[in-house]
Amino acid sequence: MVASDAQKTQYATEHWFREQGLPYFVQPRNRGRRLLARCAPMLLFLAMSSFAWSLYAHSSAIQLISDEADSEFDLGPGQAVLLLSMPIAVVLLPVLLAIVGRRFLARHRGWARLVSAGAIVTLLLINPLVAIGSRESSWGIEFSSNLITVLLVLGLAWLGIGSFLGWSVRAAVRQLSAIWLLAAIALPLLMLVVIFAFYSQETWQMTAGLQRGQIFWLLVFLLATGLLFVVYSARKELRDLPASLTEESRAELRGGTPLALVDELPGGAGEGWQGLNRAERANVVWVLVLAQCFQVLIFGLLVFSFLMVLAMLSVPEPLAVQWSGQAAVPLQMFGLNLPIGQAPVRVCAFLAAIAALNFVVSVNSSKAYRDAFFDPLIEQTSRALAVHAAYQSRFCRPEPGPDAPQDPVRKPGLSAPDDIVDA
Repeated sequence: MVASDAQKTQYATEHWFREQGLPYFVQPRNRGRRLLARCAPMLLFLAMSSFAWSLYAHSSAIQLISDEADSEFDLGPGQAVLLLSMPIAVVLLPVLLAIVGRRFLARHRGWARLVSAGAIVTLLLINPLVAIGSRESSWGIEFSSNLITVLLVLGLAWLGIGSFLGWSVRAAVRQLSAIWLLAAIALPLLMLVVIFAFYSQETWQMTAGLQRGQIFWLLVFLLATGLLFVVYSARKELRDLPASLTEESRAELRGGTPLALVDELPGGAGEGWQGLNRAERANVVWVLVLAQCFQVLIFGLLVFSFLMVLAMLSVPEPLAVQWSGQAAVPLQMFGLNLPIGQAPVRVCAFLAAIAALNFVVSVNSSKAYRDAFFDPLIEQTSRALAVHAAYQSRFCRPEPGPDAPQDPVRKPGLSAPDDIVDA
């Protein structure tokens, strides 16, 4: 019974690591554990999406999309409804079902394995049969592409990439809830400088004089500079972190995790940052870096939206032409002319990138910014290191002899509320 509880605790801890975007904290021999059940949401999405696409491959909607040379093709009401329903059936509904089913499948591993098996059967047997006779696909193409897709999903999940990508999506959604914090703390401190540059004629002239490729690489250069600073500051913070992670603080940080009531055993595999191998260190660094990148991206989009509204309200087209020194040219996207001028978009994008770079520097230097945006990330990283120390000492030690006493381990639930980017 004790051994069974210990195994459940170990699995719950490994599940917690994957939820935090730290798949390389799991022992290598356990990375393939319950692989099929863990891939159930993604396989369910792929099976439903592929099945819907196979059905649409027989319809006139696919003919309308693929037959670009036939300009006389008339679109009837039924075909219009069919065409509009395609993105819903192929993308939206499978995504919603996978998201809703994720929590249920995480708690019911038997159902998760059953769903994964059914999804694989659908991808490898049913969908190729449905594709027979369609003009867009064939049995061989459908089977080979679906087989490669299934193997790719299982391989990425085993490597931990699937866990990291899933965490990235959840982290991005969680960061959206912090927009009010960005607007209340970060945005007012930068608006005076940004607005002053926005109403400067030299800024409009400089951005208008650049070619489209030049403005793109300028934005890439500014964002890459910010990324290098984020990586450097993250590594520096993590190197200094072990000094504050005493045994008592690690026990307190494990509260609310699967190892909340579990103490570290003496002689563990290592504590804190110094106890991590190269892959584990890289995993921690890039989780922290990516969490900051989401903050910077959302802040940049917030500044860009604010400046675009400001441009529409206060910079009429004749004034924009005068400042930029060029005739008004509409913004083109996907071959369509949008009712927005290129000059305001270029100015707003350039100033948003400058503001985002300033935000990166301020987050790592200003105390007000650190308290609001950076310290919560460091606290969650400390919690992950504290859990990892107990996990290493409990489950990565040599197997005890038959006469060695067993340590009772608490039987936890699978839910782990905290995320490394919970803002």
